[in-house]
Amino acid sequence: APYEEPEKPELVINTSEVTDVTTNAKRVIQFLEENKYLNAQ
Repeated sequence: APYEEPEKPELVINTSEVTDVTTNAKRVIQFLEENKYLNAQ
């Protein structure tokens, strides 16, 4: 099946604006922690 873009994504990382991988990874981890997908330690 072809890729279907989510209608309302919970998180969008625009890599054309912020190209630093570490910064983008931190944003993903922060989102996961804030939304209780990861347990912050």
